[in-house]
Amino acid sequence: MDERATEQVGIIESDIADLDVQVAAGEIDSDTAARLRSRYEGQLNDLLSVAGEDDDVLPQEHETRTGIRRLDRRAVAGISVVLVAVVIIAISAVNALSGSTTSGVQGLASDVVTGQGTVDLSGVSNEQMESVVAENPEVVGMRLALARRYFEGGDFENALRHYFVILEIEKDPEALANVGWMTYVSGRPDVALGYVEASLERAPGSITATWFLGNIQYALGNFDEAAVALVAVVGTEGVPDDVRELAESLLRDMEGS
Repeated sequence: MDERATEQVGIIESDIADLDVQVAAGEIDSDTAARLRSRYEGQLNDLLSVAGEDDDVLPQEHETRTGIRRLDRRAVAGISVVLVAVVIIAISAVNALSGSTTSGVQGLASDVVTGQGTVDLSGVSNEQMESVVAENPEVVGMRLALARRYFEGGDFENALRHYFVILEIEKDPEALANVGWMTYVSGRPDVALGYVEASLERAPGSITATWFLGNIQYALGNFDEAAVALVAVVGTEGVPDDVRELAESLLRDMEGS
């Protein structure tokens, strides 16, 4: 695949990835998104067909398209931070429920609806939680816990699916921050910035969102803003050593720029 075709593929794929974000943000409706997705996918298939590529295989050189090359070094670190950053996400397993502990899917569903149980999710599978949120789509707490599980496990597709539903119901700061981080890791710091800033407006003291913001501003070349966020992370007591060291590394990198 030549350089021009590779660039076109990258642009179309980026446009496709943006559709769910735009729907969640209320910028376009789902019908418009579906029409655009069909058109973009048709254009993408045409390009890959001409290039002799399989429709399900991304061109290797796609990794070096504009915006991705700059993220390479931090994206590797960023993926690991998805795992270590959860140490500083101080959110209870199900923040919307209270009362006695129950077990089993039927008891779990009942407690979700009535709010009468503190649910121990350690023995509850993702499939069981999916069943509960499908039957009770308006209950945010259980869906948030499930989305968090997917996020912490690196299953961004399912995490995004649930976080977008949550954001249609309320602008939850955790959902905003984590959608922003996943968008950043996917190579769109420009889109990610709005999500993380919105999260910090609702939860100004979130060190997790502040860490995300520092990385995103760095990727965008906004070094002054990045430094403010990263210095705050470094100076916060209880931040995991992995995160502090990465923040210090980015600060040194900016000083040398």
